[in-house]
Amino acid sequence: MALSDDQWVFLTVGLGGGGVLLVIIGYIALRIVSRPRGLRRPDFSLMLADTQYYRKALHAIFKERGYKVTGHAILKDTDPTVREPYEIVFSLRKGSELYCAFCVRLVVPVTSDVISRYEKALHTTRATHGMIVTTSTFSFAALERAKGLPIELYDCGSLQKWIDHIWPA
Repeated sequence: MALSDDQWVFLTVGLGGGGVLLVIIGYIALRIVSRPRGLRRPDFSLMLADTQYYRKALHAIFKERGYKVTGHAILKDTDPTVREPYEIVFSLRKGSELYCAFCVRLVVPVTSDVISRYEKALHTTRATHGMIVTTSTFSFAALERAKGLPIELYDCGSLQKWIDHIWPA
């Protein structure tokens, strides 16, 4: 039942100052409950700069998208000049389905080599579904390499859409 403006004024006056405060507190509580718990809206620049922040942001995003995160591993690069790891593998579950999410924190496009490494890794898991999520884009060669594979590709635009949907501005 919707109230008219006159009814709201009467209700507000009838409740007095304490009643108005209760209505305001109730409204604020409802806004807080409807927001995702934990991490605030992820900052894309921090996701690019900090592996742990990227991991926490993706964990929250996967959870809000209905996945249960059952584990993760931060992959260290074998190249000694790479100081900060940029690849994280998440083990996810949605219902009875198992997913392997390979998350790549880059500013340059993801190459076909990453798709090949992921394909090999997917075969060593029990996952039936795979996805690659990146803060970047996919090169043409990577897109071609992924054709026909059981892999969903999500680039920076997809990642930003997920964030916008979960944490409206």
